[in-house]
Amino acid sequence: MKDLNILELIDFCSREWRQLIELLAKQHKLTFLEWRILVCICAANKIEQQVLTKQLNLLSNNTITNVDSLVKKGFLKKTIKTSDKKIRILTLTKKKEGTVKQIKKLNDQIYRSCFSRFDKEAVSMLEDGVWKTLESLREIHDKFI
Repeated sequence: MKDLNILELIDFCSREWRQLIELLAKQHKLTFLEWRILVCICAANKIEQQVLTKQLNLLSNNTITNVDSLVKKGFLKKTIKTSDKKIRILTLTKKKEGTVKQIKKLNDQIYRSCFSRFDKEAVSMLEDGVWKTLESLREIHDKFI
């Protein structure tokens, strides 16, 4: 494992994190992506569907499919913005708000546990490095499109 380069290591961490979240999500009859959507909406309180799509770096049809599933499961309410009929506003339902807050709390605990060995400056440096890596990858990606 020590022979992984930094991109492979980031990928490896991402897969470990995803497997953990998938395991926890199944306990609530959710998919990984539904979990991420709920955590995002819980943090924002309410969010436009297009903003959610951008924030989670999803394709629009993936957002629509998963949001519709969460509406059917009773987690989300989707309303149309009165000033612009094209915009959908997503909020948590009162019925499932407590469950989603537990999911968000668990998600936050996982984050804290992952970085408990680091001081705040080290976490900040790591985040900066990963963001710069992401920007570089996007620039490289754009060259191939």
